[in-house]
Amino acid sequence: MELLAEIEAEGRGSVRLYLADLASFDEVRSLAWAIRRDYDRIDVLINNARIWLEGPRQLSDDGNELHFQVNYLSSFLLTRELLPLLRRSAP
Repeated sequence: MELLAEIEAEGRGSVRLYLADLASFDEVRSLAWAIRRDYDRIDVLINNARIWLEGPRQLSDDGNELHFQVNYLSSFLLTRELLPLLRRSAP
C-alpha cells in the first residue's frame, strides 16, 4: 500500500490493486473479469507470480500440482482471458 501511495503522490500514474489467489482458476477468472470491467484497454501485461514450496507435493483445489498451476497454468489462463482486450488495445 505504501508503494501505491508513493506512485500516486509523485504523480507517476494511478494505481489500482487487485488481489487473487493464483492457486485457484476461479480466482484467476474473477481477476480477469474485474480487469475487463475496469479497463477498456491494456497496453502491457506482465505475468510475474511465482511460488516455491518445499516439502511434499501439493495439489491445488483444481487438482493440479500447485507449483505448476501457480507458476504456469494460471498465468496462461489470465493471458487467455485478457487476450481479446489486449488485441483490441494494439495500435
